[in-house]
Amino acid sequence: MKEIQAIESELTAEELTRISVGPNQFDFGSVFVKSKNQFSFSVFNGNTRHIKLELMLSNVTELNKSTNVCQIIPPNMITSFEIL
Repeated sequence: MKEIQAIESELTAEELTRISVGPNQFDFGSVFVKSKNQFSFSVFNGNTRHIKLELMLSNVTELNKSTNVCQIIPPNMITSFEIL
């Protein structure tokens, strides 16, 4: 129950500084029709509480096959999103 309360409240400015993401940009290079490129996007939660992270990709048709677009990240843990 504590985790649910933690993820439902907004992060403070200080808590936001404890979140690290990378890489900060992707270079897809030359992409051909119906070809696929895949990148891993990592997020580290340096806070003392769980956070919920959701990638907002619904309006980006080219990335709609990306997986795990919503994840709960425990304190001091890293998780990855596959960008397709």
